[in-house]
Amino acid sequence: MNNRFGFRDLVFSFLFVVLIILLGLTLHQQNRHWQQQVEAETRLRDDIANLDRRFEQLLDELYEDVEPEQAAEPDDASPQQPPAADEQDEPEQAAHRDAPLHPGEELVLGEGEAAEEARDQPQRRLRRPNLGPRPEARFGEGHAFHRRVQVQQEGDYAAGDWVVDVLHSPIGKLTPIVPSDAYQSRIEPYVIETLVQRSPETLDWEPLVAHSWETSDDGLEIRFQLRDDVHFSDGEPLTSEDVAWTFEWIMNDRINAPQLRSYYNRIDSVEADGPHEVTFTLDEPYFRAMDFAGGMPILAKHWYGQFSPDEFNQLPGLLFGSGPYRLQGDPRTWRPGAGSIVLERNERYWGPRPPFDRLVWRIVMSPAARAADYRQGRIDIFQPEPEEHGQHKRNPRMRERGPIFEFFSPTAGYRYIGWNQRRDGEDTRFADPRVRRAMTKLTNRELICDRIMHGLAKPTSGPFNIQSPQYNDSIDPWPHDVERARELLREAGFKDRSGDGVIQDEEGTPFRFRLTYPSRNPNYQEMALYLRDSYMRAGIVLEPDPTEWTTMLQRIDERNFDAITLGWTASLESDPYQIFHSSQIPDGGHNFINYRNEELDEVIEKGRTEMDEDKRMSYWHEVHRILHEDQPYTFLFNQISVRYVDGRFENVRHLKLDLTPRLEWYVPYQHQRY
Repeated sequence: MNNRFGFRDLVFSFLFVVLIILLGLTLHQQNRHWQQQVEAETRLRDDIANLDRRFEQLLDELYEDVEPEQAAEPDDASPQQPPAADEQDEPEQAAHRDAPLHPGEELVLGEGEAAEEARDQPQRRLRRPNLGPRPEARFGEGHAFHRRVQVQQEGDYAAGDWVVDVLHSPIGKLTPIVPSDAYQSRIEPYVIETLVQRSPETLDWEPLVAHSWETSDDGLEIRFQLRDDVHFSDGEPLTSEDVAWTFEWIMNDRINAPQLRSYYNRIDSVEADGPHEVTFTLDEPYFRAMDFAGGMPILAKHWYGQFSPDEFNQLPGLLFGSGPYRLQGDPRTWRPGAGSIVLERNERYWGPRPPFDRLVWRIVMSPAARAADYRQGRIDIFQPEPEEHGQHKRNPRMRERGPIFEFFSPTAGYRYIGWNQRRDGEDTRFADPRVRRAMTKLTNRELICDRIMHGLAKPTSGPFNIQSPQYNDSIDPWPHDVERARELLREAGFKDRSGDGVIQDEEGTPFRFRLTYPSRNPNYQEMALYLRDSYMRAGIVLEPDPTEWTTMLQRIDERNFDAITLGWTASLESDPYQIFHSSQIPDGGHNFINYRNEELDEVIEKGRTEMDEDKRMSYWHEVHRILHEDQPYTFLFNQISVRYVDGRFENVRHLKLDLTPRLEWYVPYQHQRY
């Protein structure tokens, strides 16, 4: 068989070569076009940046103060008067204006002889438009916005980019007021505002929606004066009616907010006195009255009023307000499980323009995945588990990403083990304080802080932050003492009656219980395994019970657990009422371990109504002592905070309260990622 290369083969080969050449030329042309497009886009971005800077310069020029000899500064308390007859412009002068002219605001445009002639004839000078006060004049020193305004004057300040944070578990509800978790409380303040807020620098109260306030001498009345320029994200004005309606909504028994009502039950009424004044009246003094009056989230009556109480309780995404950001999409249709939560800039915001286009929280449950996401730039903020921090801190790639902060916050809460004292209508073994003290003595808190928390925690003996004056320094945590724990258990009737190493009560029931804790969290898992081994030394069987967060919340509400380990956040001065007062056992209150102590109830009530700080601290020290003796919780530790932050963000510092608030960060234009 002959294998010949004929004319037809030659033609096909030639055409194939031509096709390859044409394809290569096309790819080259596309690559060149793409490079030109990138260059054009870069030039466009530079032009936009230059225009933005020029626009800011023009604004600065327009906002320049009027010289004293041209016009006197008007009295803030008096309305601006119309120009006198001899100051008004002639018709031909007005024809050259692009905006109405106001007295005393003059601007000469152009250069050359015409401009010189205009300077020689003041009566013919064009006046610049009255743009009102400079932005910083609206929010001066002492206002919650004054730091934001100062940051926006930085030479490299630019609005834009995103902040991408991370949540360690899914969030089930964004709707305010109704029970949720700490993650919801992180997101809500960006959307819903309050009358006042704490300064992160001084910890004093600063004006926000309210521009001023006054408290009566007896502490029973707080009157707020509201700004008249605040509006919700749909443009509707925020008035005192919204504040009064919010209080009525919280106190409505059909709203699922029993924990919140336990604080607001001291407020007798909230009355709107005109559109911009509201008065809170208390039935008796309360040391945290300002926290809950000034810090009450203001709900829009016209928006939230469209829902029945049942709809409000059930719909998970009803997040709407006057804040600098708004929930992406329709809050009425938001459902959990999307993998991330996105807030977008509220373009109608009444305050300084928010710095970022979006605030994003991604849900990443795996610690290893969170670390990889931060290392690869998919998230901007990283809070490592204690066991990971040392390794990550030594990793050059992690250090190159940005600064690492370690600090002890005055609002750092505490971790605990809560012993459920009543279940299914009957007392449990943990109803006996001797048993609870024994469990605490079997728990080596020093070892937990050193080995499990890797030095990022400090043992505590009570419910208050160890840096707070509420903390009773005279009380030391119960020492780790296995022998004394065994003695207490024998006194309570527990001994090894069968010889199998497990102690039983007098009826022969083995001391066996389940410890509930968040699943997919290696730190809690490691602690549960340590506690299992520690308790076994006294003949107690601990069965680890890792539980998904939404299921855990349901079981807490139903009091359906033996023991649970979690953490509480704190405030600058905490109120123990909600967690330990016996009135907070029913109706979904936060005393979910069914703890009752009449002496403690009385001391808490006295402390809440004592307005003298020194006397009030003596009551809190007594609360600390009673809880230390009774051990309804095994108080474990206060945790040291750790934050890794992407280095492209500017103005990230540690202040008294925490890091600089996120709305005071920014990213220079050339470093923006999104």
